[in-house]
Amino acid sequence: MTFGEKKTIDAKEVSKVLASIIYPNAKEQKDKKNYFETLEKLCDVFDNRITLHKETEGRKFTCYIEKKAYDAFFRFANDTYQNRRHEATGLIVGYYLHDRDNPNSLFIVGTHFLGATGESSSVTTEFSYQDSINHSNFCNENKLLPLIWIHSHPGFGVFYSGTDCTTLKTLFAATHQTGVVVDNLKNKVLGYKMYGNDMLEEDIFLLDLDKSDGSHLECKLLNDKISSKKKGEIEERTDDIKILETKTENFENERIILKKNEKTISNTIILAFSFLYVFLLVGGITLFASFNRTNDLEKRVFELVQQIDSISNSISVLQTIIREVDMSIHETTIEEIDSIFYKECHRTCKTDSVIQTIQSKTESELIELNEKCNENR
Repeated sequence: MTFGEKKTIDAKEVSKVLASIIYPNAKEQKDKKNYFETLEKLCDVFDNRITLHKETEGRKFTCYIEKKAYDAFFRFANDTYQNRRHEATGLIVGYYLHDRDNPNSLFIVGTHFLGATGESSSVTTEFSYQDSINHSNFCNENKLLPLIWIHSHPGFGVFYSGTDCTTLKTLFAATHQTGVVVDNLKNKVLGYKMYGNDMLEEDIFLLDLDKSDGSHLECKLLNDKISSKKKGEIEERTDDIKILETKTENFENERIILKKNEKTISNTIILAFSFLYVFLLVGGITLFASFNRTNDLEKRVFELVQQIDSISNSISVLQTIIREVDMSIHETTIEEIDSIFYKECHRTCKTDSVIQTIQSKTESELIELNEKCNENR
């Protein structure tokens, strides 16, 4: 795999045996069968390319992207934008070929898209170191070349920034490589290629291999037609593009600040929720303990009320017994008093009789005594 190497890589001539040469053991190696069949179909379709694709007549180089590969990138760019509002990038890999019996009529066909997972933002996107290793291994294992560096400008239009120009010149400047920028929101496409030290706009053709055969080429131009004015060396970027880049950089800086503020707010919210959680937890435990204590108190009060009711019942029973005893005592006392009174009365009557007897006797004796005294005088 070559990234930006200036050395020339030879293009393979289109032929019916090319697939067997590149994938000699495809029948035994099931994982290579798909690549073998794709290349075999390409050689069949492009066996008479100039006749079927008149637009390429007189061109020394043509760039094709197979529809499956382009659709894979477009989905990747849309997903990245919808999920993070970021740019997306990756590689389209495939084959570097030339027409049969014409080594000066070169073309590339990108057949597979490999996405990048490096850092990105709304105005930047990068390959990671691991991406480079993975892409290189994929190409070496499947006999493919890194052909097209493709990335998105969602909503910003199709142009190359200063960073994009530097990337193409330093990393994708080989004769078999091209750069493509896509505005996936506006559905705009533009290609660039290095011709020596000159960076020129390049036509990009979309190839539908499934609908093509040796007699028909299903192919269309992805980008707007390049005017004759832009066929030469690319003009300097306009002031509008520079202003746009400045605005996007300012926007990115503001976005970073907002993201930091968002993180701070998020941390504050998390902290507040943590305090609230602790407060509710402690309050819940206290309330639960109070609830338990209240339940215990209610049980104790209930038991006390039961005891009071029991004592009250006992008191009522005791009062009843006392009343009964009192009545019994009262009845007994009256009877006893009556009996005693009766006995006393009876005894008194007897006493009175005796007294009367004594008195009568005494009086008679006194009379007799008095009489005797008188006689003695």
